Amino acid sequence: MNYCITIFGCKKYQDIAHVFVKELEFWNKNLLSNSVFFTDDFIEGLNIKQIEIKEDISWSMRVAKSLENIKEDYILFLLDDYIIKEKVNINHVEMIINNSKSFGVKYCRLIDIPSEKSFGDMRPIKVDNYGINLQPAIWDRKFLISILKKIDSNPWITETSLHNFFTINENNYQGAFGYNFIDYYLNAVIKGKWSRKVPSNLIACSDRPKMSRFEWLYYRTKVVTYNSLNSNTRLIVKSILKKIGFNFHS
Repeated sequence: MNYCITIFGCKKYQDIAHVFVKELEFWNKNLLSNSVFFTDDFIEGLNIKQIEIKEDISWSMRVAKSLENIKEDYILFLLDDYIIKEKVNINHVEMIINNSKSFGVKYCRLIDIPSEKSFGDMRPIKVDNYGINLQPAIWDRKFLISILKKIDSNPWITETSLHNFFTINENNYQGAFGYNFIDYYLNAVIKGKWSRKVPSNLIACSDRPKMSRFEWLYYRTKVVTYNSLNSNTRLIVKSILKKIGFNFHS
């Protein structure tokens, strides 16, 4: 392969790491030899190459230093607490990488693009519709390292700052594309518990509890309510909640 699959996690949540690697094997067992799991300390029994970064530095700096330990020009960036609930055609990934190299693409988002649900060709990412997601995505490794070092912060600040490092050209982020390649991408861990959508057979090796039906309903109600608000209303609601004691990461 002409790229590296990079997965980021930590020893404190090693049960999640084991579940993710099991899921990666479900995609294609041959992927493990071309994948690297970056962690803050060695995880026993993890069937994948590990690179440890033990320095006491910010999250984005830890990721940047991790990526300096590999040589591939492009990476498939993944976090271990998100699960792709379908098999992935690796030939498509390699096609996207080859196109990225040919056209100087710095970033390619691999999940569904709002308002552009059809699967197929790479499309420019429009500023008006959405920003830049850290993952799952194809990144120019050196470009991502340079961004992460400048951000030097936690995961939430990192995610919401990425778009600031792309030039805007005719309402598109220059060098950023989307390819509707992964149809179902699941945030597997919510508030420390497994999402109710995670298949039970996948997490049988973990002692982490699954969300109750009530917890899941409460969470989904909040998400649906938030998504139904326009950006101005969201800011107003956020401001009110801050005044009464709620804290936000970004």
